[in-house]
Amino acid sequence: LITKMTATWCGPCGSWGWTLFEDIISGVSNEALIMGVYSPASSELTNATAEQWGNDFNAQGWPSYCVNGKNRTEYASTGGIFTSTTASNCINASDSTAGTNPLAAMTYQKSINGSTLTVNTATKFYATLIGQYYLGAYIIEDGVIADQAGDAGPGASHHFVLRGSMDGNVYGTLIKGGSVEANETIEQAFTMELDPSWVTANITVGLVLWNQVNGSYLFMNAYKEEGGH
Repeated sequence: LITKMTATWCGPCGSWGWTLFEDIISGVSNEALIMGVYSPASSELTNATAEQWGNDFNAQGWPSYCVNGKNRTEYASTGGIFTSTTASNCINASDSTAGTNPLAAMTYQKSINGSTLTVNTATKFYATLIGQYYLGAYIIEDGVIADQAGDAGPGASHHFVLRGSMDGNVYGTLIKGGSVEANETIEQAFTMELDPSWVTANITVGLVLWNQVNGSYLFMNAYKEEGGH
């Protein structure tokens, strides 16, 4: 899960931060779930999930770049950002996750009937575990047209914008609490009315499985449909 924590009014986000995000996108393996997260409440493309992730992922100003909910931005002592090191941090952390055998994996089928999006998910656990497991289904719209401060400028096409969580909960729905058995599969359905301003053809869904531990939500795995981020 790669997230650029950003804002439409942020000049650096739309200049070197824009290019840095594109470098990360082109540098990661196809397994990565990528989102542009407009985390400040004052940003045009924000939502409740984006705002909360800005706090929980330890974004230290904008832009910040996170992998699996952890800030991977390389900060300079002068207050700036080392862009090439930040890109390497994100790409290496993403590739490391993609090369790890998961404890659980997800898939889904989606359908759109009018303005109603339905996503039917299946989560399979590969080990016997004990915990509180939440599944989030997140709406992502690519190519969102909105003004952006910095070089991207007016009418910029924004990459993989997080539109929000399908069930309205930042970390989704509790699908299993307590013991889960190896090879156990859990099904969960999500339904949401799409905003009429969103371009349906540009919408994909990303799944993230979280483990709640002492009130914090720890990344376990992510899934995207083929061709989507």
